[in-house]
Amino acid sequence: FGWMMTTGFVTTEIVGIPHPGKDPAFWEQACNAHRHKACTVWVGFLNTECERGSADSCLKMGTVTNLGVLVPREPAAAGRGFGRACDLGERKGCVLFVDFVKDGGDRVLAASCDKGDAYSCFYLATALHLGKGVGQDDSRALSLFEFSCKEGYVRGCGVAGEMVLNGHGAAAD
Repeated sequence: FGWMMTTGFVTTEIVGIPHPGKDPAFWEQACNAHRHKACTVWVGFLNTECERGSADSCLKMGTVTNLGVLVPREPAAAGRGFGRACDLGERKGCVLFVDFVKDGGDRVLAASCDKGDAYSCFYLATALHLGKGVGQDDSRALSLFEFSCKEGYVRGCGVAGEMVLNGHGAAAD
């Protein structure tokens, strides 16, 4: 029983003690202590929390995946993290997203988008629509928003609809 308690085998539901592994801060600390696979688990937590609307987690995920020190560098994940942080109102995320796009991130997002990643398409379209880090191109942005919509990213549907309604990238309809 002692082994089961210390390894987390016994869950909260069984004995009522919360396991520290449910807290992303636990994995961040383990990552900083260079524990085996802790960084990968931490980035997974950050990604999940980012998808749930945590701007701070998106910003951390973008930064960690862009640096490639604690986990292998994943530029597309970094761009999506910075873009989502910006979307959620994190000003630093907006600055980092624009810098990312200016430094070739548009090509990284385009390559990921070409492989069917709806999120990368959405954030590339956002940069193109707003002219942030790249030249403004509403026609291309609209097609990318529509693609992200078709691939299941609902936010792409909303922005595409607004663009058509307002005549951005296509005739107003």
